[in-house]
Amino acid sequence: MGVVPRVISALFDNNTYRLLAFLIPLGYWTIATGKYLQGFLAYVCFLALADLLYYGFSIPIFDPEEVISRGYNISGFFNETLHSVGIDYGFNFYDGNYKKDRRQAQIDKFEYAYGKLGLQKGMWVLDCGCGCGDWMEWLLRVKGVNVVGVNVSEYQVEEARSRGLTVILSNWKTLDLEKEGLIGKFDAVTLWDTVEHYINS
Repeated sequence: MGVVPRVISALFDNNTYRLLAFLIPLGYWTIATGKYLQGFLAYVCFLALADLLYYGFSIPIFDPEEVISRGYNISGFFNETLHSVGIDYGFNFYDGNYKKDRRQAQIDKFEYAYGKLGLQKGMWVLDCGCGCGDWMEWLLRVKGVNVVGVNVSEYQVEEARSRGLTVILSNWKTLDLEKEGLIGKFDAVTLWDTVEHYINS
């Protein structure tokens, strides 16, 4: 999918329509009354209320999966020229040396995790929320570990697949493991920078 169609499709989902249902009348009222500050504050309060309902009471106004997917689909527009290699969205392993090159810091993070997980060549790893596949590609190419990824972002799945990686377009929470033939197959499951997207309290 090209950049422009991807951004357009990412901008217009069910969440957008819910937001527009609030913004159109608010915008009309704001312009009609000239109370721009109050209109802006009402918009900010609406977003804060949406977060409060979701994170405090597990009541979603916006579909969290669509929000996550849209965010990563749009962010791909800005990373298009970077090919995402070594540009991990999460934290890297600096260990106090903040002058370290970020690509090296990412490799160090991967080496650390590889050791802690007790992985070896020929083992299998399922990476949930795999992004563009930096961790998976490193495991496969450098360590000879077999990998399968799962992600909700179409852009990131396309990017990972273009790097020769096996990635399933799905929410890992609702993935049918039996249907995908994944039960009993893996030696480790990783969730880099993923769990926090699903914690609502």
